[in-house]
Amino acid sequence: MPIVNGNYYMNGDYGQSLEQGRIADAFPGLATQTGSGSWVDRLVDHLTTPRSATEPPPPPAPPETPPEAYDDMKINQLTVRQVANIVANEDRNVTAGPSSPEDFYESKLWKAHAIINGDRTFGDQRDHRAGTAGKEVDPQLENSAAYQQALKAARQAFQEQLAGKDPTGGRIWFNNRYTSSTSPRVIDRKDPEHSTAGVNRVFGPYEYKHRPIYTDIDENLKNTPPRGKL
Repeated sequence: MPIVNGNYYMNGDYGQSLEQGRIADAFPGLATQTGSGSWVDRLVDHLTTPRSATEPPPPPAPPETPPEAYDDMKINQLTVRQVANIVANEDRNVTAGPSSPEDFYESKLWKAHAIINGDRTFGDQRDHRAGTAGKEVDPQLENSAAYQQALKAARQAFQEQLAGKDPTGGRIWFNNRYTSSTSPRVIDRKDPEHSTAGVNRVFGPYEYKHRPIYTDIDENLKNTPPRGKL
């Protein structure tokens, strides 16, 4: 993979669009998986093909790309499947409750985006800095309908980020609370002065063991480094 002016390009034919070079820079794990005729190259070509403003928006993936083709693609340090694993672990035993299935799915999609943002920002420090659930799942959870929803959300978030879309606006932190409170969250209780974040959006109520539960998407901390830019 050649380097030109400090930028990694998607394959040996490096006279590609600026958008493709930016995607390679923003998703270093993804860039290592490109090659002639790969799923990644075909997906990026599809998402970065110019279209007129009058055309309908493109589908999220080329028709010939099966959904499972994304699962082993790396964002930075995490694969798409590991993003799904984290979402599934975060929502274990949580159901939609009184909320609609669409709202519940949207909360998973926002969490998947936040996990991707954390991976792009912190790389191998994401697990420690973001403080989410683990990235491995047990067989019981992996074979559940809830896991399939998490996997669908992770795949969609990955595709959307490649296309430059992120409904969270680059946010990294999220949390489950038993109330709909929007009071600030202390992310690191050992250093509350530098780790108190406001709440950007609240999803729910959902249900966890017969109790209402809400998902907060939190603001980024002031000292959060910028993520890779598309």
